[in-house]
Amino acid sequence: MKKSFFIGVSLAFVGGLLAVAQDVTIDMRYNALRPDPTRNYLNWSIGGRSIRDALDATTGASKMRSTRELEALRYDSPSTRRQSVPDALRQLLLFPICPERYTNLFHLTVLEEGQKLVIRFILDGTVYQIRTDEKKQIDLRNAFSKSPEIAVDNSLSPVVLRP
Repeated sequence: MKKSFFIGVSLAFVGGLLAVAQDVTIDMRYNALRPDPTRNYLNWSIGGRSIRDALDATTGASKMRSTRELEALRYDSPSTRRQSVPDALRQLLLFPICPERYTNLFHLTVLEEGQKLVIRFILDGTVYQIRTDEKKQIDLRNAFSKSPEIAVDNSLSPVVLRP
């Protein structure tokens, strides 16, 4: 049986999984069923710094303006810029701190398959998929897949798929 519901993800990365030699912890909540900006959040820490962020409904931006700081997770270092985490994870982390008018363009779906979650969304014509394990944890080594250039334009509703 498949059903859609909210995304609640907790991730803990240790230096071996990321190219950076720092501990990273991520805790996020995003309601994929209905707008719930007062309960959605993105909390994360890297090194000794912790950030508790959410959407600022007045400005339509993140309260703590941490989106740029998420780049510290994305790449191993500013000089080499080798990717440390998949693009799909970075995009998923932005959902709780973005306004609904923005996130609706991604056609996010969350399905429950047994005890596992399957998270899918479209960005710039690429379909991203993230699969959790039975404990709803995301494994950075094998949870991510993508199908590039499958959609013509994901701002259209319904999405127009390439032939």
